[in-house]
Amino acid sequence: RNPYIPHAKKGRGNSNTMGGTDLHIFCEPDGSDVWRVDPAVDLIRKGGVGIIPTDTMYAFVCDINNASAVDMMYKIKEMS
Repeated sequence: RNPYIPHAKKGRGNSNTMGGTDLHIFCEPDGSDVWRVDPAVDLIRKGGVGIIPTDTMYAFVCDINNASAVDMMYKIKEMS
C-alpha cells in the first residue's frame, strides 16, 4: 500500500496528503457541465495531483511547472 495514495476513511470522505478531502467529479458525456471540473483545476494549479480514470487504467495528472507537484508524482509512482 503506497502511503502517498489516499485511502477511504469512514464517514468523512478520503483524506489526502494535502490535508483536505478527495474531490469526486462526474460530468455529462456531452460536456454540458464542464464547469464542474473548475475546483479540480484550482487544486492542480495549487500543486495537487489528480487521478483520472480512462478506459484502460488510471492517469495521474499534475502541473508540470510546479516542482512540489512533480515531486509528489514521483513519490506516488514510487520513482523517487
